[in-house]
Formats: sequence, C-alpha cells, structure tokens
Amino acid sequence: MPALLGACAGGTLLFWAAGSSGPWALRALYVWTGLVATLMSLAFWLLLAETFTIAQARRLYGAIGLGSLLGAISGGGLARAVAGWFHAEHLLAASAAVLAVTALGPAQLLTTAAQRLDQDARGGAPIALQPKAVRRHPYLVRVAGLVLLSTAAATLCDYVFKSTVARTVAAAELASFFASFT
Repeated sequence: MPALLGACAGGTLLFWAAGSSGPWALRALYVWTGLVATLMSLAFWLLLAETFTIAQARRLYGAIGLGSLLGAISGGGLARAVAGWFHAEHLLAASAAVLAVTALGPAQLLTTAAQRLDQDARGGAPIALQPKAVRRHPYLVRVAGLVLLSTAAATLCDYVFKSTVARTVAAAELASFFASFT
C-alpha cells in the first residue's frame, strides 16, 4: 500500500507540475482522481481483510465504516473551508503532499504489521500481494470485474453531474460548491 500511495502522490504531483487547465487536462485529472479513489479503497479493504479474522471483522468493520464516514464528512468540511482560502492548483499540490506523507507514515506501519500477522498465520505472502494467484481464482476475477464496472458507471454518473453543475454554477464558486456537495 505505501508504494501505491507514493505512486498516486507522484501522479497527482505531475498534474500540478503540468499546470495545464485545458479541457483534456481537466478530464484526465478527473479520471485520475476516480482511479486513485478506487485503488485506495480497494487496497484499504484488502489490507483489513488480511489483518483481521472473521470474528474480529464482525466486531470492528462497523466502527471502521463509521470512521470512514466521519472522515469523509469532516474532510468535505475541511475542503470547503480551505477551498475559499487557496487556489485550486495549490490544493492539488497539497493533496499530493498528503498522499506522500501517508505513504511514508501510517500506510507503511499498517502494511508492515498486516504482512507480519498474515505471514505468521499462513506462512506466506498475503494473496493481495500475489497478482497471479488472484487471476487464477474465477471468483476474484468476477469480483474485480464488478468493481471495475461499478466504478466506471459511478464515474460516468459523477461526470454528468459535475458537468451540469459546471454549466449552472459560477466558475468562482465551483470549488466551494464541490467541496460542500460531493
């Protein structure tokens, strides 16, 4: 997971460094953010699946889900406040920095602990770290396909929503609007 977070931070930093605000660059940034969100969610839940037993998961996943919901709400509120103070390009650089710090700190600690627990319990590397093993399981291939299809559908709906908002809300108010409602 730290390598994935680092790669996502690097990709986000490239968008900031390019500084292009043309329509294709903005569309590419939109697709990039959807890809990053999907990859991070998948990596997080795979890490949890490898860290906890089924009994622990039944007890903890509700609290973890609540924490993610509260984090999304407070993150949206923070984004709303910060969007009024800083220009969007600066926010893009800040998001890349936050991803990089997360890759170096908490993600490294979580991944190391999960790998150690998993290797102790199973005597080998976690299945999420074995792409060939995932491809050999038809169930996992179908789940991956469903995740990809649902992500594409959600991204398309989100794009239609945001393009409609972009036509109806003043350009100066877009950052605050999206920080509040998405």
